[in-house]
Amino acid sequence: MNRPQSYAAWYETAWGGWVERTEWEAMDALAAPRAGERALDAGCGPGRYTRHLARLGLDAVGVDRDRDFLTLAGEAAANHLSFRQADCARLPFPDGSFDLAVTLFCLEFVADPGAVVAELVRVLAPGGRLVVATLHRRSLWGCRRLARVASGRSRFPPRQLFTAAELQGLLAIHGLVHLGHALRAPPWPLPPPLAALADRLGRPFCPGGVLLARLDRR
Repeated sequence: MNRPQSYAAWYETAWGGWVERTEWEAMDALAAPRAGERALDAGCGPGRYTRHLARLGLDAVGVDRDRDFLTLAGEAAANHLSFRQADCARLPFPDGSFDLAVTLFCLEFVADPGAVVAELVRVLAPGGRLVVATLHRRSLWGCRRLARVASGRSRFPPRQLFTAAELQGLLAIHGLVHLGHALRAPPWPLPPPLAALADRLGRPFCPGGVLLARLDRR
């Protein structure tokens, strides 16, 4: 099993499925996807959220530079859903092509996050929305990832992790930014009912493992 296959397989476990649902609920709350909109999922990996957007009735395009990920994504291609291989810093779309652009856990891995954000803003139509999800450096999830990287045990070592202030600064030059958090449960496998309880109890006390931001295009 290669790295993309192991990544996709984790979301098929009970724990991974709960984490994914929690992330998607937070994404949907900020993105407010509407049927008939044109949507871009940048750094789409195996295309799971891209397919989710298509199921909601959006015309969804997933982009990733990794051919192995796109091979997994393409197995489920359907109406209102397509995938393309491309660098997120050089997107093959005209200005103003999309009403909604999302990127989940991509900015951590790119050499120039600012260039990727600028490119995503470029392909947004006036009044469009960009929603970013990234691992929060000052959360238990972020600390665990950094510890795994330091010990050489991370299969997907990020180039950088962001704080809320850093992510806001990255986006704010392009428009108004709204921040959000998700995933207050600890980063260790729990049965979904216990994970949901831990998530609710943690909301007043700790930052979410997932840091989210929405940028409204000027």
